[in-house]
Amino acid sequence: MAAEKDLLSFPLYVHRIINSEVCAAMTCEEFGAYMWLMIHAAAKEKDASLPNDAKVLAQMAHLPELPARVLEQFPEVETEWGSRLRNTVQWEILQQTQAKVARYRAAAAARWKKDA
Repeated sequence: MAAEKDLLSFPLYVHRIINSEVCAAMTCEEFGAYMWLMIHAAAKEKDASLPNDAKVLAQMAHLPELPARVLEQFPEVETEWGSRLRNTVQWEILQQTQAKVARYRAAAAARWKKDA
């Protein structure tokens, strides 16, 4: 699967989390649920989006019900897979990372082409 091969990790900018008033206001349970959803979004091959289904999200977060404060961090977006939820900051970081990877791959390809 491409996600396992290409996405071994995802950027987690701790300074953003530490300085986030939203994260600071979360309980440990809410923060854990939030992180579980961020991980699931990063691991899926659907542009860092999640299903727009509260029951499925609660299961992903290992909770019987998803707290509203967590759900608010994933606004609804239209994707090629239909209506899904996505964290805006995570999406921006993913796009930046993908652009950087594309530049690195192009530079490597150019180097190899020169040497051939």
